[in-house]
Amino acid sequence: MATSQDFVNWVCGPELHPPFLAYLLRGSRAYVRSLSSGAIHQTVYMPTVESLFVSVPPLAKQREISEALSEQLATVERARAAAEARLEAIDALPAALLRRAFRGDL
Repeated sequence: MATSQDFVNWVCGPELHPPFLAYLLRGSRAYVRSLSSGAIHQTVYMPTVESLFVSVPPLAKQREISEALSEQLATVERARAAAEARLEAIDALPAALLRRAFRGDL
């Protein structure tokens, strides 16, 4: 399901929905990083991984949460893409206006 640089794997059992685990890990990124150590290469070592514990809702609720998050994140991505397209159009506007001015279209 997820693998660290040091190949610590989190594998879902029958009572854990893989997308739920992915969202849980993404949401816990700052906390998990705060557990890392190492002088040159920061990592979360196996004893720390083995001590991690999270409470999870029943499988049906995990699926419901995962689906809702997927839909909401897809909406955010569409909004981001639309905003990016508008910014590109705005960036192109001065050049378009100059072309029109020099062609005499204004």
